[in-house]
Amino acid sequence: LQAIAAARFPLVPVRFLLTDTFESWRYAPAIRVPTLLLQAERDELIPAASTAALLAAFAPGVASLAIMPGEGHNFMPDNPRYLEILRDAMSRD
Repeated sequence: LQAIAAARFPLVPVRFLLTDTFESWRYAPAIRVPTLLLQAERDELIPAASTAALLAAFAPGVASLAIMPGEGHNFMPDNPRYLEILRDAMSRD
């Protein structure tokens, strides 16, 4: 999160302001349970490259990626497909 915020707001000292860093990439290699990454197709906050890098940080076969078509970051839960995607992911595991 810090790196994304720092890139988006280069004049703001985000590294000093953000106390929760959400370094998922740091912990991903140790995770051994099935994990779903959900990405908004038109995410205005989290770049697709960051999601791809996080997916790559997991051991092969541990994480899967679902993309919410046509959706923005803050409105994914409002999309009827949101719960469908979560149910499908849970039924696979």
